[in-house]
Amino acid sequence: MDIKFLDESKAVCKVCNAEISCGNVKDRHFTTSALYMHMRSCHSAEHLDAADKRQWDVVLMFDELELQYKL
Repeated sequence: MDIKFLDESKAVCKVCNAEISCGNVKDRHFTTSALYMHMRSCHSAEHLDAADKRQWDVVLMFDELELQYKL
């Protein structure tokens, strides 16, 4: 996802170029819930790939910590 240049409250999906609302510009309160739901419902394969990668990144981080501190 990329933040839309002219409207910070919107993101543009890199897969399908859909515009997704990320929150309220006035309050500067932005969330990722809509982005997550868009990926899960419209691009399930990409969503699963990202979730797997994120899970492996966490596992590798714990492995590095374990080696560093010899847990």
